Amino acid sequence: NQKIGSYLNSLITKKYIKVRRFCIAYLQKSGIEKPTDEEIGKMQNRMSQIIKGNKSIQTYDLPIFCDLLDASCEQILSGGKCFVPRAGHITNYEIAFSKGKNL
Repeated sequence: NQKIGSYLNSLITKKYIKVRRFCIAYLQKSGIEKPTDEEIGKMQNRMSQIIKGNKSIQTYDLPIFCDLLDASCEQILSGGKCFVPRAGHITNYEIAFSKGKNL
């Protein structure tokens, strides 16, 4: 958890500079259009615990973290050791909606 938290912190500060900005983006992505200070504070506390390694990432957080931080779930869960490029990776969803016969 400590390695994952440290890696998450580096990704967050690289893209959002401050954890608070990341928390606001997370809440908006999860469906809260205008998060209150209380909601942001709770999320910041949660992120602080994850970054310190006291708590782990929940499964419902992972897709949002991946999307906001432009990282794969393998990359996050390995603490940056396993890099799987997201671009060019064809998913079942893309195949299902593709009109291309080759796929």
